[in-house]
Amino acid sequence: MRNGALSTFAEPRWARWLASGFGSGFLPRFPGTWGSVAAGLLACPWFLDHQVVVLLLGALAWSMLGLATLARLEAARTDAGWIVVDEFAGTWLALAVAALAGAHAWTEWVFVIVLFRAFDIAKPWPIGRMEQVGPPHWRVMGDDLAAGLLGGATAALALRLLA
Repeated sequence: MRNGALSTFAEPRWARWLASGFGSGFLPRFPGTWGSVAAGLLACPWFLDHQVVVLLLGALAWSMLGLATLARLEAARTDAGWIVVDEFAGTWLALAVAALAGAHAWTEWVFVIVLFRAFDIAKPWPIGRMEQVGPPHWRVMGDDLAAGLLGGATAALALRLLA
């Protein structure tokens, strides 16, 4: 399989399925972007309906699910490319933060996801630093949560300035 999808020892199938974002991390090229798009599509109805509490609870749920899942996977030690549950948590957090500031249109949805991915890929301080803190599964999740927070806040600020 692509991107080292399966390890050589028995890991729970459900853990690989969740960590891969329901399989979106196994799509060819740019698994993180595919994961963010999949997460964004799941969150889209609540974002467009301005359901901030649901988005915040979703971000929390994906974060907790991600930490629990990644703790069971050997591939989390190296942050294998197919692991995108961290993108799910970060995308939901970015959308929640932007929604808190009033964002709820299609164009804003796209803008938030693009900004999240830009922060996640570029990893400016303090995002890059989060990859060095704590056990492996915390490092995998930490940088994406920081990118989600900063991406969502940047989107919210930009949308306020453009309004």
